Amino acid sequence: MRRTLGILAVVAMMGTCLGTTAAASAAPKARPAVVTLDGTGMTGGWEATTFSGSIRCQAGAVDPRLTVTATQGEKAGSTTMSSVVCDGKTHRFSIDVWPEHGLPFEVGNAWVEATLTVHDPETGAALQPGTDANNVWIRPSGKVTPLWPIVINKDGTMTVSANATCRGTVFVASMGVDVRQPGSAGVEVSGYLDEPDVPCDGKKHKVQFILEPPAGKSFVARASRVDLDIYLMHPIEFDPIAQWWWRGNVAVVRR
Repeated sequence: MRRTLGILAVVAMMGTCLGTTAAASAAPKARPAVVTLDGTGMTGGWEATTFSGSIRCQAGAVDPRLTVTATQGEKAGSTTMSSVVCDGKTHRFSIDVWPEHGLPFEVGNAWVEATLTVHDPETGAALQPGTDANNVWIRPSGKVTPLWPIVINKDGTMTVSANATCRGTVFVASMGVDVRQPGSAGVEVSGYLDEPDVPCDGKKHKVQFILEPPAGKSFVARASRVDLDIYLMHPIEFDPIAQWWWRGNVAVVRR
């Protein structure tokens, strides 16, 4: 009888150990997906606006889908992408959103919501999604601003200098300037640069326009109305990306 009880005790201990081992080897608790939006977006091609951020979902999760919705006043648009990698690591994303109706989103604030949904690989059940929502500042992919002052040169020409900036997969197709001088002079001149040497690296690059006065007229050293523009295109597909203007008065000096 004692021998039988001893055998039963050993069996019971083995069962307890096996149960503990099984619990330890059970699948880890599913981790929620994570999505974080960047604080800035950027105007893109064909009236799209590009938003970006980071995502993370547990290794093995299936059917991942990232949906980004943007609202700006009466404008709203949403895009869903499925090219998401779930390996437990953090990855960057970039997604284009188009307004459903009307004009594209403008430079300024937009309310943006992002949702990352994933599913369990064995049961197909939806796991806890990742969400984020915030005000995102939409910035232009290119920008041009004047450098003060405009200079009337000794030979009578005018030099207009400006800083040009661009970023992303774009190139500067052209830049232009219009100068309108006040008073009785009534001088109006324009300049144009075709594919100026401006690297799209997010840094400021100086460009210059040399303008000739109209026949029989001269430039005057008085603040003048200036319109500057920069036009961006895709470097491979040559799609139009964006156009940015600067308008205002700039001092004019003679040197």
